[in-house]
Amino acid sequence: MRSSPTVYPRLWLVPSVLILVSLACMSGAADLVGEPAPTEEPAGEVLENSGTELPSAIPEMRRLVLEWPGVIRIGDSDLVRLVLEIDKDGLPTSTAVFLGNELSSERFEIPNVYETHNILAEARLEMAGVKVAPADLVSQPMQPGDRVEFIWSVKPEGVGTLRGTMWLYLRFIPKDGGQESKSTLAAKTIEVRAANLLGLSGTSARLLGIAGMVVGSFLGLDNLLPWGWKLLRRLFARSNG
Repeated sequence: MRSSPTVYPRLWLVPSVLILVSLACMSGAADLVGEPAPTEEPAGEVLENSGTELPSAIPEMRRLVLEWPGVIRIGDSDLVRLVLEIDKDGLPTSTAVFLGNELSSERFEIPNVYETHNILAEARLEMAGVKVAPADLVSQPMQPGDRVEFIWSVKPEGVGTLRGTMWLYLRFIPKDGGQESKSTLAAKTIEVRAANLLGLSGTSARLLGIAGMVVGSFLGLDNLLPWGWKLLRRLFARSNG
């Protein structure tokens, strides 16, 4: 009987095909990994120096101090404060917590061109999920040695961790009527946690606390009145004895 031809020599094709398929998959994966992920643009408007260049001058050392609340109860409002003042002590940049508020301090060099330019400090606070007042860009004139202060009222609209950005710009306006210039001095990120008490707003929580104090006072009177009555009876008995 004639045997059929063997097929074992053709089995070497199977691992070869598998190797080629694996190499193709690895190449495609490498192409995907090597492609950088798109980056998001930073929130807010970042302005580069524009207009004419400022004349060279001895810089004025200023310190930017930003203060904001770490926690705000729903229904309540709090303040975010920004101060730009002369840096007299030369303290390093720092971040701290003071009376429940967070503080960020940083030093800046500002061109001392007050004789030739009017300088305006402009600031804006952007926070999603928070009612900010004032909401628009606000400005104040800067004078040599004087401090500039901005204050915002912030009121959370929902529970959670809320993040925002404080933008500070400087606008240089030549006194001779030349072209003005504007630059971004700082963009500081702040984070506020909006919390509630048992699902109550800040006003409701305070009313609940007052009610608790009243009830506690009445409970205390229940124990105080019998004790006082016994004391009066003893005093009356001694006086008659």
